[in-house]
Amino acid sequence: MKNNLKIFLIVFLISLPFWWGVNVFHENMEKFFYQREITGNPSILASIAFQAELEERLEEMKPTRIRNYEDPEISARSAVSVLIDSQGKERILFEKNSQERMPIASLTKLMTAYVALKNYDLPEEMEKALYLALIESNNEAAISLARANGETAFIKSMNLEAESLGMENTFFINPTGLDGENGFNYSTVLDLAKFARHLTEEKHLILEISTLAEFENSVNTNRLLGEISGVVGGKTGETRKAGDCLLLIIQAPENNGHIINVLLSSENRFEEMKKLIDWIEHAYRW
Repeated sequence: MKNNLKIFLIVFLISLPFWWGVNVFHENMEKFFYQREITGNPSILASIAFQAELEERLEEMKPTRIRNYEDPEISARSAVSVLIDSQGKERILFEKNSQERMPIASLTKLMTAYVALKNYDLPEEMEKALYLALIESNNEAAISLARANGETAFIKSMNLEAESLGMENTFFINPTGLDGENGFNYSTVLDLAKFARHLTEEKHLILEISTLAEFENSVNTNRLLGEISGVVGGKTGETRKAGDCLLLIIQAPENNGHIINVLLSSENRFEEMKKLIDWIEHAYRW
């Protein structure tokens, strides 16, 4: 019995290389016939190429809109959400009256701060005014920034900067955004989104300042800083003519760039902004 077992083990060990070789041969033959089949059959090749191209294009189309997912009910007279993906491509996810010229209230102060930082060498005491204008939306701080080098020239610079950025439907008459006897500062949500995109591309200091919850004894007017994650920058605004205004830049889902959201003449800017951001997250496949 023991001799038979020894003989079996010896035969088994000797045969292992043979069976291994048979398996390898079988796998190689399968690969050979598969390659010969697809190379000799253009329709199969075309099908594989089409599938690969389709998958690539579907990936490029993301986020994809989910059909039958209803649009959000937004009371704001004008609104837009624009995705700037990680490749720099721009796509409108939601819009309402996006080209209508509207008063923009204290969203003005984003341009006030931009002109002040770009065109003037601010002394240390003026830096405090910059922070107060963006965080507390302080009107006196915005006026002091403009008057440091002449208010008329400053406002002219605001309009020149808007023009250079392609904001064709934007005009400023003051650095605060307050309603005036001679009119008000106006823009469109698309123009404001264009400006916000420029700020994100420059990774501008304005965005960093605008996301500070407080500065000295001043509290940020943007209540969403503690409620929404991934806020990159933003600004509030409110006057009798403009109603509730809010610009908010957030990181896009899956870390795919930024989403710029703008509401003008809203009845409740914070609740509507939360509704809009929630809708974007669920109305698209990311």
